Amino acid sequence: MLAHLDVLNRVSYKNLSVVFHDDSLHVVIDRFSLLSHGNLSEILWPFGLGEQVLHVGLQLHRAEIRLDADETAFSLGDCLLVGSELAASVPGHWIADRGASAIASLMTPMLDSVLCNALRHHVGSLDAGTVM
Repeated sequence: MLAHLDVLNRVSYKNLSVVFHDDSLHVVIDRFSLLSHGNLSEILWPFGLGEQVLHVGLQLHRAEIRLDADETAFSLGDCLLVGSELAASVPGHWIADRGASAIASLMTPMLDSVLCNALRHHVGSLDAGTVM
């Protein structure tokens, strides 16, 4: 093992609505927030940067998702994410901090499609027989 990573996540939301239909599930979330704090401790790391702390924040003003189910699998029907923002920082290391901030800024315009595609892939891999 080259390094050890400890991650603490905090999820919050203002309103969660789940509506069940015959063959689908409609989920609406308002003011979703995911704050993640990671602590990377090197064990054998070639760069010798010491201990790193990474803060990542994801904010969504509103998310509407429809999951469709058949006898064997789930699929993502609709995925609408409104007002998504991503921020990242690495306090104490200005080069890593600038890099994390720049990557987060570059990802923000395409964040909706990246998150919907990741969710589509994850939901598509779920077995409906196991979940239901």
